[in-house]
Amino acid sequence: MEKRFFLFAILFIFSTFLVGCGTTTVQNDTEENLPAVSDSEENPVDAMTALEQMEIAFEGGHAEEQIKPKMDEAMKLYGLSISEENYSRAGSALVGLRKEYGTEEMDILDYMIRSYVPDVNLDFAEAAAFASVFLLTGDK
Repeated sequence: MEKRFFLFAILFIFSTFLVGCGTTTVQNDTEENLPAVSDSEENPVDAMTALEQMEIAFEGGHAEEQIKPKMDEAMKLYGLSISEENYSRAGSALVGLRKEYGTEEMDILDYMIRSYVPDVNLDFAEAAAFASVFLLTGDK
């Protein structure tokens, strides 16, 4: 029981952190004030879509065609609209959980989809964190 309480405490702290990371900040510089970057100086990762980045970052060698349907379903279930920015945020949250706890991103998505309960209001980050903790405790 004490181990489960400790894991839930960590989950709460991590989900609070994820929610904080998703807030928007005001940027004072306009595009006119930013230095020009030529195409040759751009970071190749910046030119990739969020799903292409996930294909590289996710453990298990999953193709974009495998990732997208699960991301779309989980995002819809947990009220996250489908957009490039939300793909990026959701993918970052999943990678962060893997790095912190060792649970693979696709396993988290599978668990989120499988364990969805319509009348329980969790956002994507909370559901991902819960899924990661439950997978850690051996709940498959």
